[in-house]
Amino acid sequence: MTFGRYTPQSPTQRYSDRMDRTAATMEAVRRAKKPSVSMEGGTRGARPKSEAKRNRALLEMAQGRECLLRVPGVCQGDTATTVACHRNEGKGMGQKQSDPMSAWGCVACHRWYDQSGAPREVKRARFMLAHMDQVIEWRKVASDPGEPVRFRRAAQWALDTLNAEAA
Repeated sequence: MTFGRYTPQSPTQRYSDRMDRTAATMEAVRRAKKPSVSMEGGTRGARPKSEAKRNRALLEMAQGRECLLRVPGVCQGDTATTVACHRNEGKGMGQKQSDPMSAWGCVACHRWYDQSGAPREVKRARFMLAHMDQVIEWRKVASDPGEPVRFRRAAQWALDTLNAEAA
């Protein structure tokens, strides 16, 4: 049985045809809209992702600072390993919260917060306490003329962003 005639193509022609099909597919995907079905005042389907707010200076400010998570029995108090620990709720896999929703934490506390089997309520409470302390620290940094200007601006940006989200 014959299903069609095979016509040999040069490698260049095969590559060109494949690129044309790929470009057409990518254009179709770009133009496609995600369907959503209206349901009693709401929609069903994928929620639009909000763009996370990022500030590199805010993250770099954590280096050398005191751990604010201070998990009992876990915290090493090692300022050399302090980083900005982002809140773990309200995000999907592979996504981070916006930078203003972070608190300084040493590597041990950060590991506990992200990877331990501690109950969610305990982690939530620990982070919220740390975040309250974080806001106080940002207020201090924003008003301290001894801090680098970029850190003062980043701290003020974080405070302004949190205030705008709360309003």
